[in-house]
Amino acid sequence: MNLFDEETMKNLVIATKRPSFDDGMYHKLAIIAAGCLNIDLSEEDEEEKESILTTIKKVLYNNEYDGYQLGKDFDYYGFEIDASIVSELDCLHVVKNNILNEAIEAWVISNYIEPKLRIGDKVKCEIKGKLTDGEIVDINIKRAYYIVKTIDYVGNGGYIIKYEDIKL
Repeated sequence: MNLFDEETMKNLVIATKRPSFDDGMYHKLAIIAAGCLNIDLSEEDEEEKESILTTIKKVLYNNEYDGYQLGKDFDYYGFEIDASIVSELDCLHVVKNNILNEAIEAWVISNYIEPKLRIGDKVKCEIKGKLTDGEIVDINIKRAYYIVKTIDYVGNGGYIIKYEDIKL
């Protein structure tokens, strides 16, 4: 049961920040990466399991999620790597994005976050380090961002700009 009516809830200042990729998310990603590396964590005792996950997280923290580079880094730590594993590792960036997007979607729901602007509104936003004029051409309500078309944007669509990064 909410203490405030729906209209009041919409207008409250959001106390929490948009999620960013944190240790809990890296832990979840490390478990998935262990599967890519053909490691069955259920066969390991707790101490060994944590040691494996710590090593995997160390590699994941310092990598841009290129399968080949991940393979080289995991090989350095003694994991057995072959072409099929590199192919699996090459998909981890998608998994990482999905984990973060799930957290953002939950954040949007739990904080009653709604867009304050509409399609067609003129806005200012920072693009490539420069404050730029643009127009909102679409809104992703689930992930709390606007699609902003600027004069320099080539093609359909626009730049993805978080609600909180828009300036009027």
